[in-house]
Amino acid sequence: ETRFGYNEKTSLDWKDLANECFRAQNYRFAVQCYSRGIDRFREDTSNIAIDVLNNRSLCYMKLKQFKLSLLNIVACKYVDSTAFKSWYREIQCLNEMGHDDEALAVCNQAIEKFPDKNTTFTSMKHKLPKKQKAVKAHQKIIDLDWDLLDVIVAQVMIDYADNKDNAQPAAATDCDSLKLKQAGNDAFKSGNYKTAIRDYSKCLLVHCEFLSTLLSNRAAAFVCLKDYELAFRDATTAVVINPQNIKGWYRRCIASYELKLSGIGDAICKEFEGAQKNQTF
Repeated sequence: ETRFGYNEKTSLDWKDLANECFRAQNYRFAVQCYSRGIDRFREDTSNIAIDVLNNRSLCYMKLKQFKLSLLNIVACKYVDSTAFKSWYREIQCLNEMGHDDEALAVCNQAIEKFPDKNTTFTSMKHKLPKKQKAVKAHQKIIDLDWDLLDVIVAQVMIDYADNKDNAQPAAATDCDSLKLKQAGNDAFKSGNYKTAIRDYSKCLLVHCEFLSTLLSNRAAAFVCLKDYELAFRDATTAVVINPQNIKGWYRRCIASYELKLSGIGDAICKEFEGAQKNQTF
C-alpha cells in the first residue's frame, strides 16, 4: 500500500485512477480503486455520512416509519459495516416491524462481530420473542424484499423533492454540512423529527454527493463484471444518499433487469420519469 502511495492519495485521486481503469476495461482493479476512494472519503470526513444516515434512521424510527429507518440503516452498514449503532438500530427496527427471526439473526451476527459489545447485544437477544425459527443472517427481509426497497427509495426521493428549494448550493463547504448536521441534531433533541430529517437530508446532499458518485461508479464496474447483486446494492445506496444521482438510478435499472427482479426495472423507470417531470433531478 505504501509503495502505491495509498496514504498520499485522496478520495478524488482514487476516483480518477478508478475511472482510468474502467476506461481500460480493467474492471476488477476499478472496483478496488473505487473502494479505496470510499474508504478514504470516510477517513477524511470524520464519518459524517455514517453519522447522518444513522441519525436520520433514528428520526424515522421515532416517527414509526420503520421501513424508511431500515433503508437508512442498511445503507449505513453497506458503507461501513463497523458502524456499531447501525447494527443496534437494525435489530430494534426489525423487531418493531415484527421480523423477529431476522432480528435474531442480526443479533447473533453482531455478537460475533463486536465482542466488546457482547453484553449489549446479548441483552437485546434475551428481550426478543422466543418463537423464532432458524434464519441465516444473510436472509434478512431487507435482502430479499427488492420491491420494498423501491417503494422506500421512492419515498426518500419525495422527501428530497419537497425540500429542493431549500437545498444548499453545490459549492457548500464542510462547515456548512457540519452546521446542517448540528441543526438536525438540535431539531431531534426538540422532538422535531421531520425537521431533523430535512436537515440531515440536506447535509447528505451537500456533503456526500461525491460518495454517491463513487458508489454509482463502482456499480457500473460491477455491472461489467456481471456481479449484478453488488451493482444493485451500490446503486441503491448511491440514490439513498443522493436521489438526484441520475447514473445511480440508471445502473439500478440495469442491475434489476439482469437480476430478473419482477417488475422492478419498470417501476424504477417510472419513478425516474416521474422525477424528471417534477424536476426532482
